[in-house]
Amino acid sequence: MSATELTSTILGPIRLDGGSGGGWMETRVDLDGASVPLRLEVDHPDRFGEQLVFIIDIALTGLAEIEKMARGAIESELGQSGTAADKLFTAWRQSGFRRREDPNEFLADLSVTQIILLPDGGADQLDRMVFTYRLPDTPAPWKVVVRMKDRVGPVIDPAPRGGFV
Repeated sequence: MSATELTSTILGPIRLDGGSGGGWMETRVDLDGASVPLRLEVDHPDRFGEQLVFIIDIALTGLAEIEKMARGAIESELGQSGTAADKLFTAWRQSGFRRREDPNEFLADLSVTQIILLPDGGADQLDRMVFTYRLPDTPAPWKVVVRMKDRVGPVIDPAPRGGFV
């Protein structure tokens, strides 16, 4: 696809790569003072226009608040046996990486390591934003993925079958 370019007040020029089935752009955004990788995915690049850029800017203007909702979903799963957040918390407590019990310290240790923004999925794709959280100094598979779904809110992906080992 030839790059379609519009300008976001947050991201600057948006240049989509891809084909007729979808376009994307990799960049970084500031989230509470940290530079976080952001992948913008557009399902219908043929309909990419000023209205969609406006939606992108609104989402990114409220990024810190949206992330707080995602983090709140993780917090709400702590203590619920079998959930991804609780399994990661248990692994964090039992690992040689951290020997603490305080859920607030666990939550403070979690970092957003990737954000995916999907502004135009419609009924085909309910995800609007996806946050990946990881703990420092832990194996790569140790992550919690929170999907902000259209008309649903935050939904956390299940933990791996064997948990975090």
